[in-house]
Amino acid sequence: LFSIGMVLMILFIWYFATEIERRKRNVGTFLILGITALCALAVFPPKERLKGSIDIVGGSSFLMRVQPRIMEDGVTKEPVTTAQIDQAKKVIEDRLNGMGNAESLMSQQGDDGIQLQMPGIDPEESKRIRTILEKVAKLEFRQVHPENNVLSQSKDFIPGYKLFTLKDKDKDGNNVSTPILLSRRVALGGADISNATPSMNEVGAVDIILNSAGEDKMIALTKDMRAGDRIAIDLDGEV
Repeated sequence: LFSIGMVLMILFIWYFATEIERRKRNVGTFLILGITALCALAVFPPKERLKGSIDIVGGSSFLMRVQPRIMEDGVTKEPVTTAQIDQAKKVIEDRLNGMGNAESLMSQQGDDGIQLQMPGIDPEESKRIRTILEKVAKLEFRQVHPENNVLSQSKDFIPGYKLFTLKDKDKDGNNVSTPILLSRRVALGGADISNATPSMNEVGAVDIILNSAGEDKMIALTKDMRAGDRIAIDLDGEV
């Protein structure tokens, strides 16, 4: 708007400074169009606005730290990796989007910190959001229906199963979403896992270590599985 105003002011001065009638008519036409456009912007402002930072519109911010992975000796801590930071930011982003706070700003601080800024959010709401973000991710194992390829395309109710959405990438790297029919019964949950961290060997993969109860459940789950049967991992509602 400031730039448009400056242009209109220059045209206004030019209109009275020129003595050539034809040029004055042209400048006058541009003046009318410019003033009309300025009025239209004032009455119907653009929906998309630049995101305001905390310094401009106020808000809240806090620092979260990624917990290091504990090695097999139960004592030694491995350094936090970039992959772990990226995975943590992805989980935070998904949870924020689910709460309707998609305009929050994240940045890495140090080796293991993530700074979260939430413009326009008051301290009480910020405290509630932080409590939700600091909860341990809900990780569940569910069995995929043996006839998933057929039944997942049907709108019929399948007893004991629920329809989820599997998000993946095709061979060209494009995001694709397909329906997947999973058991309502959770075969394994967070209580059966002793440790789960982003894999250091493969981007997007997760290394999971089961405790003794989890190992027994996994054996019971897989002993009767046939070739082609699958198990899905549900992380915070995302397969």
